[in-house]
Amino acid sequence: MNRYRITHIDHNHQCRRMRVQADSRLQALAQVESKFGLGWYVAAVRVGGAA
Repeated sequence: MNRYRITHIDHNHQCRRMRVQADSRLQALAQVESKFGLGWYVAAVRVGGAA
């Protein structure tokens, strides 16, 4: 499982930054959006590991 650093900004411009573990970037984004709702801006960056 990979670790991802997520930045989620909602329509009220509240910024959340967190780290999650997921098999893919899409799964990481889905975890965060299921918890906080659809984001105005959402980014996922894989942290560590081989490229």
